[in-house]
Amino acid sequence: MLIAVTIVWGSGFTIVKLLINAGMPVGMVNMFRGFGLALLVAVFFGKQLIKMSLREAAVGIIAGVFNAGGYLLQSAGLTMTTPSTSAFLTILNTVFVPIIAFLVYKVKPGLRLLPAILLAVVGTFFLTGMSFDNFTLGKGEWLTIGCALCYAALIAFIGNTGKGVPSYTTAFWMGIMQGVGSLAYFFVFDGGTVGAIDWARIILPIAYIVVLGSFFTTFAQVVSQKSIDSASAAMIMTLEAVFGTLISLIAGYDKFGWRLGLGGALILAGVIIVLLPEDKLPKIRFKKAAAAPGSEAVSARNEDTDSVDGITKA
Repeated sequence: MLIAVTIVWGSGFTIVKLLINAGMPVGMVNMFRGFGLALLVAVFFGKQLIKMSLREAAVGIIAGVFNAGGYLLQSAGLTMTTPSTSAFLTILNTVFVPIIAFLVYKVKPGLRLLPAILLAVVGTFFLTGMSFDNFTLGKGEWLTIGCALCYAALIAFIGNTGKGVPSYTTAFWMGIMQGVGSLAYFFVFDGGTVGAIDWARIILPIAYIVVLGSFFTTFAQVVSQKSIDSASAAMIMTLEAVFGTLISLIAGYDKFGWRLGLGGALILAGVIIVLLPEDKLPKIRFKKAAAAPGSEAVSARNEDTDSVDGITKA
């Protein structure tokens, strides 16, 4: 389900590009996404929403604040830094998620997560064409790092505190908070003005963004994170960059090169490491040490353990 989410998220880059080219400000795009999500949830789950508890509302609002914060900080940061830098710094949420999960929820990250995160970060470096020539941490970069922290907090929060909360209440408040935050962005950064918009051209892209890009993906993320740890979820979500690039290539916005191929392959390898069952991972085997001089026969149980999966017990 999360992989399906990343496919839709990846297509969102191209769809938003179409909307902006049609004259729609960034803040207005995200307003449609947020308020459209809340409206659809209210239509399908109105009776259940009326019965929500204060705790469920609080969890939804907090998740919504993190989600809206990520959108706004990323959008604001993009006005002051390059898209490649923004994409690279945003992927740092894969590093922040296990740290937040450990500090707040005492969840220890698995050993397989470390090489997976490294592959994702290095893969994003190649995929985005990131360059550290004359790289500085200016205001735009710090805003984008704040975006990564917000997304990491959201993933850790939904995967732990949000597990016992109905998905529709969380999704509803995420939509409300994103809509409110985008409205503020529209007036602060977009000047509160709308130019000439080709409405006939954007009807289908807007419907796609609202129904699939917001309603489906938000629900799917919240539901799927109830059965997968937050750190693994963050790793799977890095596929958004791979599918985003692939769809952009198909749409003609990008051209294929070795950096795109290598970057996508590394990210995919990191996700595979996280998803593979334990019995499919490479095994580490150790030869049994020679018996000490004068020692008697080793027990039958130890004879059967010349090599074991993982680290051999002495």
